[in-house]
Amino acid sequence: MLTDYKNEKNKILTQYEKILNLPNILSKDITIENIKEKKKQLEEEHFFVSFTGQIKAGKSTLINALLFEEEIIPTDDTPHTAKITLIKYGKEPRIEATFYNKEEWKQLKSNKDFYEEFLKPDIEKSIGQGLFVDEIINTTAKIKNENHLDNLNDYVARYGKYTPFVNLVTIYHPNEILKEITIVDTPGTNDPNEQRDKVAKEWIHKTNANIYITYAGQAMDKVDIDFIDNFLLSVPKEQKLTVLNKIDSINDSDGLEEYISELLADTQLKRREVVSNKESLILVSALGALIDKMLNRKLTLNEDLEYYAEQLEEKGFLEPENHGLLRLEKMIEKKLIENKGKNIIDSHSKFLDSIFRKRINEIEQKLNEKKSSLSDLMKSKVELKNVSESIDEIIKFIQKEKKKIDKNFNKLIKSNLDEFYLLQHKQHKISLEKIETEIKGITNSSNYQNEVEWIVKKAIDNNFEELRESLRDMTDKLTLEIQEDMDNLKYNLIEKDKNISLTLTTNTFSIYAIELTLGMKELAEKQFKGKKINKLIQKNTNSWQRFWDTENTLEGINSKIMKKINNFFEISDNNMREEFEDKIANHIQKNILENIINELNETMDKKENEIEEYLQNESNKENLIEEAKKERERLETELKSLNNSKKEIE
Repeated sequence: MLTDYKNEKNKILTQYEKILNLPNILSKDITIENIKEKKKQLEEEHFFVSFTGQIKAGKSTLINALLFEEEIIPTDDTPHTAKITLIKYGKEPRIEATFYNKEEWKQLKSNKDFYEEFLKPDIEKSIGQGLFVDEIINTTAKIKNENHLDNLNDYVARYGKYTPFVNLVTIYHPNEILKEITIVDTPGTNDPNEQRDKVAKEWIHKTNANIYITYAGQAMDKVDIDFIDNFLLSVPKEQKLTVLNKIDSINDSDGLEEYISELLADTQLKRREVVSNKESLILVSALGALIDKMLNRKLTLNEDLEYYAEQLEEKGFLEPENHGLLRLEKMIEKKLIENKGKNIIDSHSKFLDSIFRKRINEIEQKLNEKKSSLSDLMKSKVELKNVSESIDEIIKFIQKEKKKIDKNFNKLIKSNLDEFYLLQHKQHKISLEKIETEIKGITNSSNYQNEVEWIVKKAIDNNFEELRESLRDMTDKLTLEIQEDMDNLKYNLIEKDKNISLTLTTNTFSIYAIELTLGMKELAEKQFKGKKINKLIQKNTNSWQRFWDTENTLEGINSKIMKKINNFFEISDNNMREEFEDKIANHIQKNILENIINELNETMDKKENEIEEYLQNESNKENLIEEAKKERERLETELKSLNNSKKEIE
């Protein structure tokens, strides 16, 4: 997995290394520390993939096939042995087990049914092996390390010596893919441990791809639906994958097709983004894939695996095209690259490019200034005095133009955003109509609140997808219009510059414009979508429940909820608009107008000081000319060298 991504990442890391060894690469706002920090960020960039599903869905077998190509993680999970297991890269295989602390243990024991039914018998077995609670459970969570995986069963398997006391297990393994991905193996959906339930939810929300595993022939039941509602509501749909495991358990292809058709027809699953079409389901035989991997490595199968190997070979599920593991790997990679990888590579590529562009821009500016200085040194005293007067006029002109640009900028912001918000309003109206239609179609009153939450989440997601292109068009258009103002200013300055030989580069404008566009898109997407669905659910589900408790008819509940949703859309959009406009305005003011105007003023001040120096050192003019020529040649050499370095690194 992630071969292309790793190649791109390594290429960029090599470019960082080369840049750090280049002389004179730093510009005024990019330091060695900046470059080192960005390189370190890329080195440490990591993907998280979570595996979720009911106990006995085959998560452990699937992870064993995907990562280890042998049986490493025990497959005898029960509600009391299920652990959150992190699988990370390590040069050597090892285990790190984190036990419960005293406070966590106290909370665990307070769940008396769980403690009596599941934990107590296992604790007694551990005591029988010479282990005592006080040795394991400390005020601060105790961590135990093993420098191999031989004793993994002691920490995670049924009747393992330490199993009842373990809160979290981290497995380190030298699989190269783990340099880029950390696997989070969560407890099954039917985990009765509330603490673990909370931690699992936190990890799922951190992940870049969530793999939900169910198994063929077993219709998704209330436990599945409850888990999806509880854990996956706030996970973006583009990060989810649904794996249909144990396809080998269905006797014929017709039976499998019939089962898939049933899943696709289930409105609850469609609404929850578990299935949308046949392509959204990844069909896998994890056991077939594991046995196939082990046989290819010439590993010995145990008695159970030997038995299943014969059956699966007969059905053809030891063949890669049938057990489906390769397709799953490709789909996981696709999710990770689309949701995070592409942005990482693009971000670092643009930063590398900006290092060169900013430094080249600075050298060109200095070179142009030096050429202008040489031109001034050739002038007579009378001509230099005329230049000095022209500079004063240009400084006043810049200040005057800045006011015009500021005024026009505010108009541009308003007109572009008004156009965008009009489209947004129309789109929201369509979304609210769809929400109302779907809510009226809810027939399962026992799960009413969850159904409504999914309907609203889907509407918000779809709403944003519709507006995304419009948002990009708006930011590009706004950037171009501001760029025109900057180009006009530049043209007018050049016209006034005939007396003073000031040469302006266009790179300053384009650099800030590109940064602006990227910044605006990031800001807009974050502000527009943000945590809207979470806010809606957190603020409103209690009142929705009150509607349910106080109303006697679905019609009455629907009416009140629609008013609540409509009000939420209006308030959140108004708040977003205010913050959106404020941040974009500040971003443009800072990155375009202020920086460029300040740069122009600095150039003019420097020019004025130079003219004053030339007027006062008339007798030393020859030496000044010679120094200026040498500096011009040095800058030309540096510029050529930098352009060559840029080509070599690319």
